[in-house]
Amino acid sequence: MMVLRKLVLKTLLLGRFLKLTVLLTLLTMLCVLGWTQRREDPTTHFASRFPKKSNVAVFQDTSGKNLNVFSWSEQTSDHQERGIWDGQSALCEPNGSAASDPEFSKHSQLIQNFLMHRHCTNFERIIEPHGKCSSSDVFLLIAIKTDARNLDRRDIIRNTWGMERQIKGFFVKRLFLLGVNPEPSEGSLLNSLLQKESLQHGDIIQWNFIDTFFNLTVKQVLFLDWLKTDCSNVKFIFNVDDDVYVNTENAMAFLLHRHQSQSAKQHLYAGMIIQNVGPIRLKSSKYYIPKQIQESDKYPPYAAGGGILMSYWTAMQIHYAVPLLPILPIDDVFLAQCLEKQGLKPEHHRGIHSAGLRAPRKHSSSFHPCYYREMLLIHRLRPYQNMIMWNAVHDPNLKCIDFV
Repeated sequence: MMVLRKLVLKTLLLGRFLKLTVLLTLLTMLCVLGWTQRREDPTTHFASRFPKKSNVAVFQDTSGKNLNVFSWSEQTSDHQERGIWDGQSALCEPNGSAASDPEFSKHSQLIQNFLMHRHCTNFERIIEPHGKCSSSDVFLLIAIKTDARNLDRRDIIRNTWGMERQIKGFFVKRLFLLGVNPEPSEGSLLNSLLQKESLQHGDIIQWNFIDTFFNLTVKQVLFLDWLKTDCSNVKFIFNVDDDVYVNTENAMAFLLHRHQSQSAKQHLYAGMIIQNVGPIRLKSSKYYIPKQIQESDKYPPYAAGGGILMSYWTAMQIHYAVPLLPILPIDDVFLAQCLEKQGLKPEHHRGIHSAGLRAPRKHSSSFHPCYYREMLLIHRLRPYQNMIMWNAVHDPNLKCIDFV
């Protein structure tokens, strides 16, 4: 009888092992198939999932059943008014007089384009989140500069530090800031996907300017316009990139203390301050600024653009200064120039690390939750690192005694 029982037990275990082996094999095949699909041209891959018919974008599920149909100009929801970008409407009339400068022809096409379109800061909203600041008690708005292609980053942010919630009874909201892709064909396709994303989350604002590094200042200017017209009741703004980690609880603790100790018209513009620098004149640099864009060799002290905490009052002072200054393509420096124009100064916050974080202890990793638990913002994280760190920092069993 004992031998029979052992035989039956071995048979059952073997069966479970075989089932597990088959399951693992199938999962491996699916992963390989998924990786192969991801390596395909993303335009081709998305086009097969979201086919376009004439001037209508049709979203389908995997069975082919239509989910939503959007006309290019049809009003579809409270989160989307002006339809899908047509790939052309972002054009702005160039300023031909810029080419009269003797040095103009020596510049790269990028610099020439900027100089001829430097005046272009009035762009239409393609997607906007109505009612984002309808509540009178929105305390903090996290404004995240992102690219249409960075869905993975946005989804991680929505589920971690960018969650819309109440902290100590005060509302925290989020908003993603976008332009349109430089390639018209890919841009139209991405905007079809962005419409669906906007309908689901209601946290996207997009303008019809070309979203490039040199147009980040345009994005900031347009955001300030929106802030004045659609979110004038917010108290503070955390202006950040989409590859940062934000300790929202620490940011709120700092802001609540600041709010309770000052008047309503309070100046706040805090971040990692960079000073005693000027325009980079090296043509091979990403940050190259020729004298035709800025003659002066000095920048004012400025908060690095990865993360800037500001009050609504200060944001409006910057907004009022924008028309008084020529646009500079380095967005964080331009904001500081507007600040200086209004007689205001930025302040350094040691908890904002826009250039990354170095471990204060030798032979230890800076990527540790006990460091991140004490900070407000750390720049340059991959999406999976953001998720890992969020979970680690919020682990109730995390022990950091004598660590930092």
